[in-house]
Amino acid sequence: MLKVIGFIPCRSGSKRIVDKNLSLFNSKSLIQNIYNKAELANCIDHIVVSTDSAEYLDSLSKGSKYLDIGLRSKKNSMDDSTDYDVLKEVLEKLKSINLEFQYIIHLRPTYPALLKENIDHAFNCFQNESKATSLK
Repeated sequence: MLKVIGFIPCRSGSKRIVDKNLSLFNSKSLIQNIYNKAELANCIDHIVVSTDSAEYLDSLSKGSKYLDIGLRSKKNSMDDSTDYDVLKEVLEKLKSINLEFQYIIHLRPTYPALLKENIDHAFNCFQNESKATSLK
């Protein structure tokens, strides 16, 4: 069993800021910014990007940790789709190709100031706390 997956949800249907995940932060799109940090994080073994947009996937410079799971379903691309339902779909896709993970690190493109060191530190804190079941 693989250990840690970085999960990046990024739906294209934002109403307030059209294509917000392609907005630039320090000369990179928000999605590329968080993806790069996930690639650099020592604790993450693989990364999945859950999106309904081929344009978003095509815009990414993908690294060695990237797992291609295709596009998100229409059902989980709606305004009222929950992160839980999206993650459940991702895990079902991964299981169908015999990939399972012990831990999931949920990374949002809209948190651009997050550092790769923050990801590693948070995961280490989580692992060192025997009573912890999740960390936000």
